[in-house]
Amino acid sequence: MKKIDVETTGSKPEKSPVKRLLGKNIRLMRKSMGLSQEQLAFKLGTSPKHLGYIENGDSFVSAELLEKISICLDAPVHMLFYDYESASRQGDNKLKMQLTLSKIEAVMDCEILQAYKNIKETIEKMKNSPESCNSARD
Repeated sequence: MKKIDVETTGSKPEKSPVKRLLGKNIRLMRKSMGLSQEQLAFKLGTSPKHLGYIENGDSFVSAELLEKISICLDAPVHMLFYDYESASRQGDNKLKMQLTLSKIEAVMDCEILQAYKNIKETIEKMKNSPESCNSARD
């Protein structure tokens, strides 16, 4: 068995580039969807602190959590590992357009969901109101 020498200088070990990239992309996508860390953590069934560790590149995720993140952020798993900054520097216009469209779709989804909730609330208020549609027919 090969022995690995580890120098202990008291400084923190360098973060894995893969962990940093994954965390950065999760944060970018979460924010583009208008979600707080707390909201996404709740959807994932984890703590905001754990999600913070992941987003900062201090912790990696299990395959199960990675799949949940992919579903919640509506992004294929491989896109969570894509180096958007590098692609942007190289002029990947197709990717830029896809990201812009994804952000627009996320905003529209949030607005549609809010409109649905507002309509549902209004209907419930009308049902419970003594001055409902039934009394309007009299």
